[in-house]
Amino acid sequence: MRDTILHNAELLRGLNARIDAEFGVERMKSARQQASAMFWREHDRLSFPGGLENGLRRLSAGETAVVEIALQFLEVEPRFYRSGYIQQVLLQRLKHVTLSKEQHARLAALIVRSLEHGMARAFRGYARLAAKIHPPKLIAAVLASAKSPDAEVVRRAKQVLHVLRSNHIDVKD
Repeated sequence: MRDTILHNAELLRGLNARIDAEFGVERMKSARQQASAMFWREHDRLSFPGGLENGLRRLSAGETAVVEIALQFLEVEPRFYRSGYIQQVLLQRLKHVTLSKEQHARLAALIVRSLEHGMARAFRGYARLAAKIHPPKLIAAVLASAKSPDAEVVRRAKQVLHVLRSNHIDVKD
């Protein structure tokens, strides 16, 4: 599934590049419109395995197969137009589904990864998810990150700690 996600992200980047290539060239207006129409026709199908709208509906219903696909999507972290938005929506929906211990551990690792890098939009989703996914190892990693020499990592760690404390999760410094 990871290969499919990465392959589809590459296809979406290519479709988007066609729009960019035609942008600003007046004589190519119809080509730009065609490239844009093709991009949007394919976006739902390519942006998430099985289709984005269908996948989000099934994720909201808690279908285990789609929960797994969503986790793999987040782990792969594909980059294409609107992928940050998709990550944010996946994180919001994952807060409301039943997860296994193994899935909790994978999400905890993703939360820790988000402290170091990643898009701001997705990070906010990870920080909010920490209220649901808060094993001791995650809390220890966040506390350690709060002492990082990197100011951005410290800021993000403090945001996760704030979410945890706001949800009455005992965090000992």
